[in-house]
Amino acid sequence: MARKTKKSREKLYQFAYRLTTNADAARDLLQETSLAILDNEELYTPNTNFSAWCHTIMRNLFANQYRRTMRERAYCDT
Repeated sequence: MARKTKKSREKLYQFAYRLTTNADAARDLLQETSLAILDNEELYTPNTNFSAWCHTIMRNLFANQYRRTMRERAYCDT
């Protein structure tokens, strides 16, 4: 699993950067994604698209973070 994660790391960073448009935020998202992948490796189905699985985890983490940020901003604005 770790070998597959290293192999996908550059593509995941590029995806993270496209989502965040910020290098520091992209690195943070990549680190969170890497931890989530390792924490949930038992959920990965062998012989399926590992890259798609990783990208889905990253996209979901980003969406959750974005929603949380929007809620906090809305709360602070009131």
